[in-house]
Amino acid sequence: MIPMNSKKSVLINAAIFAVIIVGFLIINFFTSEPTAKVLSFENVGLQVPLQSLNGDTSKTVSLKEYRGQPMLIHFWASWCEACAADHKAMEQISQEYHGNSSVKLIGIASSDTAEAIEKSGMIKNSSYPQFLEKSGDLALAMGVKSLPQTLLIDSKGRIVFQLTRPFDSIQMAHLENEMNKLNESSVPPFTFENSDGKNITEANLAQKVWVADFIFTSCPEMCPMLTAKMRLLQEAFKNDDRFRMVSISVDPDTDTTAVMKEYGKKHHMDSSKWYFLRGNMDAVKNLLVGGFKLGTMEEPKFHTGEFILVDQSNKIRGYYNAESSESLEKLKAEITKLLK
Repeated sequence: MIPMNSKKSVLINAAIFAVIIVGFLIINFFTSEPTAKVLSFENVGLQVPLQSLNGDTSKTVSLKEYRGQPMLIHFWASWCEACAADHKAMEQISQEYHGNSSVKLIGIASSDTAEAIEKSGMIKNSSYPQFLEKSGDLALAMGVKSLPQTLLIDSKGRIVFQLTRPFDSIQMAHLENEMNKLNESSVPPFTFENSDGKNITEANLAQKVWVADFIFTSCPEMCPMLTAKMRLLQEAFKNDDRFRMVSISVDPDTDTTAVMKEYGKKHHMDSSKWYFLRGNMDAVKNLLVGGFKLGTMEEPKFHTGEFILVDQSNKIRGYYNAESSESLEKLKAEITKLLK
């Protein structure tokens, strides 16, 4: 027969042990990183056509088109009651990271219809792309078995964060931390030729804040717009020698040094601070895709309307839509902040 004091001591020790175990499980649940699952972008499930729900609703894409880019994918449905609150959380993320992140936000309505979605009004003013996948096959292919669910996928197709329930403050903080990790990429070394025939490397931009874009001189619309907006940056920061601009040709065969020099004169480019560069296409693709995460090696995004901001430590700080006045103002504000 065990004495009462001994029984009491055993019960107390058991209770303490149980509390420790429960505490460990809770801490591990909220802080441990999920095992990275690698997606196969050649998988049939990931080629399921997605119908656009905003903009051109006749447009269809597949996730394969986003290969090589970090993605935050939010699966939801109009019939899912918990999804409404999650939309607010996703909008908060979209507004916070809009134009300042390499992570592409995507909403996918699963096992739903366009009519039901329109009637619900859930994405009426969505600030990020929304798509419809009626069958639910894509969600199943990606291991999504309940809604809402959110997946953060890195540029190599690895799921680095998976939220299988509605957002809360702890999970929101965890997600933002993981997104910031994906954004902390550096520009790789490069060597290109400027309009004066001199080599420019990443060393010329050491300890500088700089903005990059990709253009070609024979481009009729997008590139003249980019150059005009870049010139506004040149004017805004002309008195600060810590700031540089870099325009890289995606048509080096046509854009010889002589052609680039003439283009520079036409657009009043200060070649001491604004480098117009050319190199062989393999090097350009490596920088575009490997450095700036714009497309894939099979399908590089040569024609993009984005400015890329790089800080003094050669870290990519954000992507800004050159066609958006609001985005450009955010870019100027961030440059000013970095130069302080």
